[in-house]
Amino acid sequence: MYEEVAAPAPVEVAEGEVAAAVTAPPPLEFPVSELEYMMSLINAINSVTMVMPEGMYMANAAGDFVQNPLYTMKYPDQLSSYVYAGGNLGGAVPGSWGIIYDSFKQLAIIRSFLYPGFFAYYSAVSNTVGNLYFGSGIKNKDLAFCV
Repeated sequence: MYEEVAAPAPVEVAEGEVAAAVTAPPPLEFPVSELEYMMSLINAINSVTMVMPEGMYMANAAGDFVQNPLYTMKYPDQLSSYVYAGGNLGGAVPGSWGIIYDSFKQLAIIRSFLYPGFFAYYSAVSNTVGNLYFGSGIKNKDLAFCV
C-alpha cells in the first residue's frame, strides 16, 4: 500500500577533506513592492468600510461626486442614516457596526467591528464627514462571536 522511500546515502568524506558546501536557496523575490502591497491593503479596507451619510453626496453632470448643497440629516444617531459600499448600514450584518452620538456636540462616531480601528464621523455643526483607520489591516474573522 505504501511505498518505502530509501534514506539518502551518507556522504563519505576522507580524513582531512572538507565536505562540499551545501548551496543556499536563492533569495526570495517578490513581484510586488511593500508600497504596492500597502496601497492594495488600504484600498481593500476603504472599499469595505468607507462611510458617509445617505444623500450627502450626489453625482454631477461630469460624473463626479460632489456635496449636495441641500443636504440635511434627520436622524444622525441611527445607523440607517449612513451608507457604505455594501449598502445601508441599517441592513448590514448585526453587530458589525456601532454608533455613538453626542447630541450636545452634534457629532456621530461610527465604528467598524469588522476592521477594528476604523472610525467615521459626521458633524452636523459643520456638515462634514470623515473616515479614519488606525489598525493592523487584519480583518476580524470572529465577528459572529463578538456580538
